[in-house]
Amino acid sequence: MGDTTSLKDIPPACLAMRVRKASRVLTRHYEEALRPLGLTAAQFTLLVHLVEGAGRSISFLAEVMRVDRTTLTRNLRILERAGLAAVGTEGFRRQRPIEITPAGRDVLERGLPLWDEAQSAVERHLGGDRDEARRLLERLADLGP
Repeated sequence: MGDTTSLKDIPPACLAMRVRKASRVLTRHYEEALRPLGLTAAQFTLLVHLVEGAGRSISFLAEVMRVDRTTLTRNLRILERAGLAAVGTEGFRRQRPIEITPAGRDVLERGLPLWDEAQSAVERHLGGDRDEARRLLERLADLGP
């Protein structure tokens, strides 16, 4: 029988555990920075993607952001109730276009310095490894569907 991994070897070796831990820490870091806006990091990111993909569908945004439609829809409803995003009427192939509102753009403008500060702190922490970290994270993201 070949060598097998011991359970005690999993925590220090498991990439999924390390990425999830780093993700939780980073999310808390950005959310603390964005707190004055009353937005979570996911909601802020969704607004940014709405600027990039204005008029696109929930399916398109879910694919680009690599999140499930349920999570995206929940965050979109929060943004819509806050007047930061608008969902249009059903159109071609039953898709409903999503747009950022002027209030949403205003929130992004106010949030940009907050995001910049959070981003700079992370980059300083990574030091010279920040570009390599970006490349590795992109490679990991390419692993999935």
